[in-house]
Amino acid sequence: MMRFVGRTPFGADCGIGSVFMIVGGILWGLFVLALVILVVRMLIRGSRCGFHQHGMMQHPEQSSEDEALQLLRRRYAAGEISKEEYDERRTTLSIK
Repeated sequence: MMRFVGRTPFGADCGIGSVFMIVGGILWGLFVLALVILVVRMLIRGSRCGFHQHGMMQHPEQSSEDEALQLLRRRYAAGEISKEEYDERRTTLSIK
């Protein structure tokens, strides 16, 4: 069996350079992990802030307008408002 004193089996010296390579590898790994976490958080935050199901960004006004129309439809379907009131409010929401 061969004995390697201060050298690896491949002939490289085991000095401070190998320590820097290990630390550098760990730092790159942490950098990549942080980048992945950042991208995932941005995607999650974007989906909560108005990204449409097709990936297009909606304007906040359009999003609240859609919510208002949905609420109006639900109230009409539940019988809380009349047909005339529904049509009037829908027209008002559509004009904006």
